[in-house]
Amino acid sequence: MTNTHICTCGREWLITKHHSPMRDKDSESCLCGEELVSWNGGVTYSVRLVKDIKKDDKNRIFI
Repeated sequence: MTNTHICTCGREWLITKHHSPMRDKDSESCLCGEELVSWNGGVTYSVRLVKDIKKDDKNRIFI
């Protein structure tokens, strides 16, 4: 399963869920430090940056 997520900093991420026979506990975070996804079980996630923010948009906040 694949979804897109827009972080509060404006970066857009593609998040893909992978099923795993082994349990795992971990997380993935945006370049700004915000946690995008965390898991604790028989799944893992991979993230890929789809759209970065412009340098002049670094302080832009999305509500």
